[in-house]
Amino acid sequence: MTELALRRVGFEPAAPVLRRSEAEAPAPEGALTLTLVSSFEGLTALAEEWDALFAAAARPEHVFQSHAWCWHWARTYLDATSSRRTRLAIVTGRAEGRLVLIFPLVIERRFGLRHLAWLGAPVSQYGDVIADPTACQIGTLEAAWRFAVRATRADLANLRRVRADATVAPLLARLDATITAMEEAPYLDFARAGDFESYCQGLPSKARAKNRRRQRRRLEERGSLSFERHRKTAEAGALARQAVEMKRAWLDERDRISFALADARFERFFSGFAADPGRQVGCDVLALRSAGEIGALQIALECKGVRFLHVAVYALAFEKLGAGAVLLEESVADCYALGLCRLDLLPPRHDYKMDFADGAIAVIDHALSLSVRGRVYTHGALASRRRLKAAIERMPGPIRRLIARAIALAKRAR
Repeated sequence: MTELALRRVGFEPAAPVLRRSEAEAPAPEGALTLTLVSSFEGLTALAEEWDALFAAAARPEHVFQSHAWCWHWARTYLDATSSRRTRLAIVTGRAEGRLVLIFPLVIERRFGLRHLAWLGAPVSQYGDVIADPTACQIGTLEAAWRFAVRATRADLANLRRVRADATVAPLLARLDATITAMEEAPYLDFARAGDFESYCQGLPSKARAKNRRRQRRRLEERGSLSFERHRKTAEAGALARQAVEMKRAWLDERDRISFALADARFERFFSGFAADPGRQVGCDVLALRSAGEIGALQIALECKGVRFLHVAVYALAFEKLGAGAVLLEESVADCYALGLCRLDLLPPRHDYKMDFADGAIAVIDHALSLSVRGRVYTHGALASRRRLKAAIERMPGPIRRLIARAIALAKRAR
């Protein structure tokens, strides 16, 4: 875990004026001018400044806060129906006119309450802010947060999937946010070995060469084995769509429920993002073919020397042939070939990930009560939702299947 030592600065923002969709708070000399961007047009207009700040101040894990990612998310998820319930609430901070802070949030209306949440759910896997460390210390982050709360009149905040080393983590600690859930994100650190073969020799016993050769041999017995990487093409978009469809089939086979994948927008987001030739960070769709047939697929993001494995799935017909493990091996070899330094397997932690991983980092969900009504919801409904989800997971397969299909029909009808 990285401990960030950030110097506090004194700053209390002026009360926001909410006459337009973009609210602004003037700041004292030497502090930030804060603005609330709540329109898609305002988000689009920030592209050049956002990209410049990202290049200068973002870490690889901020890939989910890149302008391209957020733009595609807003275009896909803020449709005519959902925009009545969810609006952008992006806080930007400028010092002497220069963009130095982006707090990418949305405000959601649920059960008569206003919820602040990270922009990007359910496709974003890490939530954080982008901040120029020379201009933004913990005091200015706190001022930006309080400005967001006042400008949106939020009742509560549900800030999920914050890495333990996130820029925003010290702020959440200062605000005494309630931890509502904790996961781990496994990762592979390529610095421990100079080449791919040396890396594989250091893997745990389950993933060592003998087992890998056996799986590969089974696939080759079917026909020629090939590995492909697609980026910024129509083929990348089509394969991304196929990966999501395969993942749904995999879940259906096991009577599992995924609210994110049941929503047709999940598929539209990745097919559009992977195929976009311009407005995107690196998005690779990796494919393993056996005798020309797709055996496994991955949707991976690449940012500042790190690959993030977002969607990984194998075709049901290849379940006993180890296609998923072989593709993961090929993906690791590809990372070495591209000179990448790390492969982030993202939360949650699974045994198959730990067969390859060098370690894992904590990823935490935080909640903050911002009104009396919000406090009741935070301590009641959020806990109830977690218990309901756990109860569904314990139900017999046929019942889970009925619930999963009902959810899928409701969401795909959007």
